[in-house]
Amino acid sequence: MTRGTLRRLRLGTVLGLLAALILTGCGGTDDASEPKADTTPVSSTVTAADLRAALLTTDDLPMGYTVGATPAGADTAGAPDDAACAAALKGFKDSATIGKDATKADVQFTAGDAGPFLLESVAWLKGGAAAAGFATFRTALAKCDSWTMTQPDGTKSAVTLASTPFPALGDASYAYRLTIQLGTLSVGSNLVVFRVANALCVLVHSGVPNVPTAATAAIGRTAVTKLTKLTR
Repeated sequence: MTRGTLRRLRLGTVLGLLAALILTGCGGTDDASEPKADTTPVSSTVTAADLRAALLTTDDLPMGYTVGATPAGADTAGAPDDAACAAALKGFKDSATIGKDATKADVQFTAGDAGPFLLESVAWLKGGAAAAGFATFRTALAKCDSWTMTQPDGTKSAVTLASTPFPALGDASYAYRLTIQLGTLSVGSNLVVFRVANALCVLVHSGVPNVPTAATAAIGRTAVTKLTKLTR
C-alpha cells in the first residue's frame, strides 16, 4: 500500500467519523421545558426542494471545491473508547433524529485529497424545536472534550473538542475546534452550529492540519444568507 493510499484511507476514516456524527439530519425534539422566546417562528411552509435549494453549492465556495461523497475508508470509523464520551456523542447524534414533520437536507464538498472538506447539514423545524435542538446540541457537545477511538484494525486515534471564539452567525451560534490525530495525520475541523429562524444548521469545515477560522466564517455567512431567504 502506497503512502498516498494510506493517507486517503486515514482521511476517509476521519471524515467518516465526522459524517456519522453530523449528517443524520439536524434537529431536536419539541420539549415544553425549553425556552421559546429565542425562536423566530415562520409561518411559511418550507419543502424539501426549498431546503435543498438553500444549501451551499460550489458557486458559494472558493475555487477548487467539488460536491463529493465520503472517501473510501469511511466505514472504518470507530466509536469513542470512553463510555461517557460515547454517551455524549450519542446524545448529540440522537438529538439530530427529527420527526416526520421536519424537513432536512445535507451536502458534502471536498477540495482535494488533503482538503479542505466541508459538511453542511440543515433542518427546518416547527415552533420552538429549532431553539430546543440548538440547546440540546450544545449540552451534548459540552460533556466531553477529549477521547480516543479504536478502529476495527486496532489503530487508535485521539480526538479533542474545545469551544472556540467564532463570529456570530444567524440568530444564535456557537463553535468548537475538533482535532483528530490518527498516527502522523492530524485533521482539524471548525464545527459550527447556528440557527436562522426555524432552520438549524451544522457546518464542519476540515483540513490537514486545519482550516482558518476566517475561511469557515465566510462560508457560514453565505449559508446564513441563503437560509434567511427561506423566511421571506
